[in-house]
Amino acid sequence: MPDLARLPLSRADIVLWIRWVIVTAAVIGLCAGLGPIGYFIGPVLLGVGQALVLRFSQGPALAWGLATVIGGYFGLIALTASIIFINPWVGVFIGAAILGVAQAIALQGTLRHGVWWPLVSILALMIGVGWFVPQGFNAMVYGSQRPAWVWALMGVGCGALGGALKGGMWVLLQRRRPTPSLGSED
Repeated sequence: MPDLARLPLSRADIVLWIRWVIVTAAVIGLCAGLGPIGYFIGPVLLGVGQALVLRFSQGPALAWGLATVIGGYFGLIALTASIIFINPWVGVFIGAAILGVAQAIALQGTLRHGVWWPLVSILALMIGVGWFVPQGFNAMVYGSQRPAWVWALMGVGCGALGGALKGGMWVLLQRRRPTPSLGSED
């Protein structure tokens, strides 16, 4: 188990993480409540929302936003094709990998261990939205008895979970190792 005491988070780190979770949950919730329209506008809203969060902290806000939009749309294409022809879980995996690669390119030189970002994206999205995607896709195709507010609430849950995981990894990967002082034994 990692020693969490050695990873002190600053107030700015915590504020960034909270904003990230709120924005991601709100966008995914809104898009889920909108149904098919939300599916198509989701990458733009998520890219803009997360770029605004990064604008108030450290990080490449514009590059991140564009990568999220571009990677999001290519990921949605792969997701849709995979759901239709293969399996929803494969679709989420491939879509998350595509999004993660696009975001990793945007993070070059700004995030410690950024090469791992596609894996972070895959894990966060498999856990955060993997359970939701098959239900949402089936509802778009076949219709649903659930009211829009239920879909929105489920989307908020997905966004909060995925946002907490991905935002948390952003904060942890941004952390710099403290430089040992002279005479320390670390």
